[in-house]
Amino acid sequence: MRNRSANHWVVEPYRSFDCDQAGQQYMKTRGQHRERLVMLAFIILPLALGGAVLAAAMHCLVGLALCALFFVAAWAFGTIQLLTFKPALACTNCGQRMRTVWEPLPDGRSGEYLICETCHTYVCTYRTLR
Repeated sequence: MRNRSANHWVVEPYRSFDCDQAGQQYMKTRGQHRERLVMLAFIILPLALGGAVLAAAMHCLVGLALCALFFVAAWAFGTIQLLTFKPALACTNCGQRMRTVWEPLPDGRSGEYLICETCHTYVCTYRTLR
């Protein structure tokens, strides 16, 4: 059974590479910001549905149209954020674009890393696959 209280912001080491701390902090902050945006979008969804029910009960067409607009906008924004997020980062040491690799993690999943082979550094993107 999966541990639901596990911290998913833990960085797993990548082979014998050194962690780029500045890049790692940037990636974590960016991921947390994206997570908050997605949560906000999916909190607006039920609020828009509730507003639509109230507007329909009051026979208010303008309110119904606004709620439908909020619902579609929140759904589209949340879905786009979930599907299109692809991290990219330049190495903080040499400035070259870091290469994306997938590596098996200790718990059986695969984790995505950005690596710079010239500086021998990595950044964990916090993206995983089962």
